[in-house]
Amino acid sequence: MPYRFLIVGEDGVQPALRAGLATLLAATLDDGERYLRRAWRTLRPAFRVVALDDEEGEPVGQASCFWVPCRPPTALLGLGDVATAPDHRRRGVARTVCALATEEGWRLHASAMLAKTKPLRGVLGDLGFEPVTNGRFFYLEGGARTAHPDWMAAVRIELPSELELEEGDF
Repeated sequence: MPYRFLIVGEDGVQPALRAGLATLLAATLDDGERYLRRAWRTLRPAFRVVALDDEEGEPVGQASCFWVPCRPPTALLGLGDVATAPDHRRRGVARTVCALATEEGWRLHASAMLAKTKPLRGVLGDLGFEPVTNGRFFYLEGGARTAHPDWMAAVRIELPSELELEEGDF
């Protein structure tokens, strides 16, 4: 089945597409109900990569990228909300939206990209992401320093030795 892929800034997501993305995300991701109102959960996307079914024009896959506020200030781009409709899995949709999102992130001069995922570890590994186990990225939760065990990062330039994220749940 052929697909059409779009890279669209969040302000350019038209209402019909937003509704379709909200339905896709709500049906396929954990905390699905939280996506119904605006088609994102925690951090507002800077842009999305959307896979449309070429026959129906409906969204069947997507990835969101969002700037993650951190200290010291760094151009850190989060990659998340990757979803593929069940009938379209195992056809390269997630791999393609992640590859296009990564390319766009580098084009926008991200210093690094960070993703929280277990299912996409192989895909992200192929794109240059590596597991983050050294505590370089962290956030405070209840005053305690916390890092997610499923974080993977791709780094383009030298980063500070530690980056405190304002939001760690994305």
